[in-house]
Amino acid sequence: MEHHERADGAGFPARKSGDALDKLGQIIALTDMLYSLRFKELVLNAATLQDCMPFLRVNTKSYTEENYRAISSILRRAKPTEEEQSSGSTSDLASKVQSANDIAIKLLEPLKELQEHIAENANCAARKSIAILLSQIQSVIHSSGSNTEELASWLKNAGAATTPETVQELTDLHTTYHEIFWLGKRINRHLTELHEKEEDSTLNKLEQSIQEHIEKGWALYN
Repeated sequence: MEHHERADGAGFPARKSGDALDKLGQIIALTDMLYSLRFKELVLNAATLQDCMPFLRVNTKSYTEENYRAISSILRRAKPTEEEQSSGSTSDLASKVQSANDIAIKLLEPLKELQEHIAENANCAARKSIAILLSQIQSVIHSSGSNTEELASWLKNAGAATTPETVQELTDLHTTYHEIFWLGKRINRHLTELHEKEEDSTLNKLEQSIQEHIEKGWALYN
């Protein structure tokens, strides 16, 4: 099966991409990831299927356009149950998102250094995959407004708000940060692979720093 492969070539084990991927394998990849996201990793925060939409926006290039459009259409039509609509505390969610934002900002420092270091020699497959994932994270940061004073200021006051719009924005940010940390885990997987092939003290230092921030961020979702 190819359910760990991605259309942009950043998956594993063979790093297949585009037309080389089997359609059924990509459908299974999407459903497997969404099931894990909804029922294992975000379940403690009462996430709904609609709340997985930020995950798809982050990974627009990870799946073929046909499959991406199909699953997006399904999720947009998904309706939360009454229990899902009434569960959770806005202040608790705002606190978690603020913590995730703080960790993500610190994570950007080693990731930026890694991006510059990888660019010096991006010939091998693992380095190419890391470059793709780093580009995805930069895209997420830009689209979500992370690492801005405006977002930090908004988060300080969001916990007192109870409007559906505020709750939805917090939920979207919560899912977005989850995906940033997940992409960080994938980057470290490729860094581990590089260690087996080459000696690079800079990569070793960056891997340790990234891992430290990823563990702190991941703890918010467990």
